[in-house]
Amino acid sequence: QFIGRNMLIPGAVRASDGKTVTIDTPFGSLVGSSDHAASAGAKANLVLPAEAIEIHPAGGAKADLTKNYGTNHIPVTVGRTQVVGHIVQMEVVLGEGRTITLESHADVLAGRFSPGDAATIAWKANGATVIVE
Repeated sequence: QFIGRNMLIPGAVRASDGKTVTIDTPFGSLVGSSDHAASAGAKANLVLPAEAIEIHPAGGAKADLTKNYGTNHIPVTVGRTQVVGHIVQMEVVLGEGRTITLESHADVLAGRFSPGDAATIAWKANGATVIVE
């Protein structure tokens, strides 16, 4: 589900330290920032702005993804890619069929991915926010 260009990933709180919250989601454990402590088991949403998402080829080392992003990485399939001026718009499909649109400068994404390519989206914990219901 989206609010503007934000993606919402529902889950339940696993752990909270007052600065970050880990939630269990259909994509595994994901971490986002939060100014509030949360009780384990509470329903929550990870709010992920499209601009916080980075995309990497699927063949990349999982150890590097984990080192740079913790558990915040999800396998995707590249859908439509379109260059609009100096911006590349790319649709990626998550495993459960949901499509999200990423945008980046053409010098970063142009020619790196083709429709049907396996890839991984990733983000740093401070790029996402956890909202507890």
